[in-house]
Amino acid sequence: MQHFQTSLFYDLQELIRNSSLLPKYYYLFKALNLSSLPDKNYGPGRTGHSRHAILRAFIIKHLEQIKSVPQLIEYLESYPALLELCGFQLGNLPDESQFYRSLKDTKNSILKDIHHSLNQLLVKEGFLTLSRIRPRLKTRHGCHKRKQSQESKQKHQRQIQNSQT
Repeated sequence: MQHFQTSLFYDLQELIRNSSLLPKYYYLFKALNLSSLPDKNYGPGRTGHSRHAILRAFIIKHLEQIKSVPQLIEYLESYPALLELCGFQLGNLPDESQFYRSLKDTKNSILKDIHHSLNQLLVKEGFLTLSRIRPRLKTRHGCHKRKQSQESKQKHQRQIQNSQT
């Protein structure tokens, strides 16, 4: 199977401007601070695929509610511009074992730090507000129901006030 460099056939910036899907990921990935995550293997052995690109792909998997890594790979292959935004080249996508290995080899604390710093940035820039986040509880019928105690409402209000100062 022959692969071509797809960016020769489209203007990525034009696609981002005219797409409903791409701008979300373009700005999200642009805001990600991945400096705490080594991009490649600098020890013995092969350098492998970019860990940053794999992490971006896992973000897409989560936000698009894709159930498995094989489905994620299929999804990315069907959107070459999204594949490029992640940092992959068409035809050079890791296989599923490399996705799983990357997740296994990445410390959870690093992922939590990246997630926390991104959430802080999104709150600071006004894309995410704490008032939209509330705990979800399951009812006995299996449906989700939002519930917030008086104490947690007060704590939430203090967080909002602290974030505005």
